[in-house]
Amino acid sequence: MAPPVGKNGESGLQDSSISTTYIIIPKQAKNKLGAAQYLNFLYTPETDELVNYGIEGTDYTKKDGVITQTPEQSANIPWRSIYPLGDTDAGFAARLKAKGLLPYYEPLLQYKKLREETNYAPSVEAYDAKFTELRNYMEENSMKFIMGKRSLSEFDSYVKDFNAKGGQDAIDAMNAWFASK
Repeated sequence: MAPPVGKNGESGLQDSSISTTYIIIPKQAKNKLGAAQYLNFLYTPETDELVNYGIEGTDYTKKDGVITQTPEQSANIPWRSIYPLGDTDAGFAARLKAKGLLPYYEPLLQYKKLREETNYAPSVEAYDAKFTELRNYMEENSMKFIMGKRSLSEFDSYVKDFNAKGGQDAIDAMNAWFASK
């Protein structure tokens, strides 16, 4: 199902957001170069393949670059639920495939947008000051609506409360920043 279309005729799903995890090698580290080399190793395609599929010939086969894994082989990779420091599209797809969810995810890819602009905004006080409170309120109520714990007939009330908490001010401030860039 395609996502809803906005007033401006655009629609889509947010692509991956910018990183919110940072890896730092302390200046007191005894082997800074070794630490950097290890981090670089974690981000190689070979390591990604190992983490997501296991050992070639034992846990999967590979022919012409295509990885094949039986359900039994896939189930015998207990570490698959351990995400590496930096997830990849291939790793995410491997986990979805192992759980049988990839066919439901792939059709959504056509709706991916390049990026969520608010992740790249400078500090916008009305937005930043209320972001955590508004996000928590929105996520909590979204789940209530989805799970039937809150009736959709209360949606207008939810929006009114969201705006009373500073939601409309935050949206207006972010829209003003976006219009000025």
